[in-house]
Amino acid sequence: MIKNNYIHHNQIGIRLEQKAYIYFNAIYDNEYGIEIGHNDGMDSMISYNLIENNQKYAIYTTGEFSNTLSAINNYWGSDLGPEKDINNPSLITFEPIDSQYSSNLIPISCDIWLRQLIPLFQHLKI
Repeated sequence: MIKNNYIHHNQIGIRLEQKAYIYFNAIYDNEYGIEIGHNDGMDSMISYNLIENNQKYAIYTTGEFSNTLSAINNYWGSDLGPEKDINNPSLITFEPIDSQYSSNLIPISCDIWLRQLIPLFQHLKI
């Protein structure tokens, strides 16, 4: 489990080679936010993260995969989600947290850690 981290200013923020649970992280200002290099990484769950301002891709897959990655309830900096920031969007299932939500409208399943990070992260935009 990868939880409660600030992951920034790296070539690759997180590289998945096996199944992982990635929750409540701020993943920003990397070359690649999350890179998935093995089919086992596609079994991961990526939720309640801030994934934004990564130079090339928010999520990058290297290879052909038989299953899809679940990346629901993440903050992508846009209510449209990460479509332009994923090299192979057909492999990713996502339902973004709307960037226009105020802290009292964020879904109840989203804990206080994320509620506090969204306004902070909005001020870090370059």
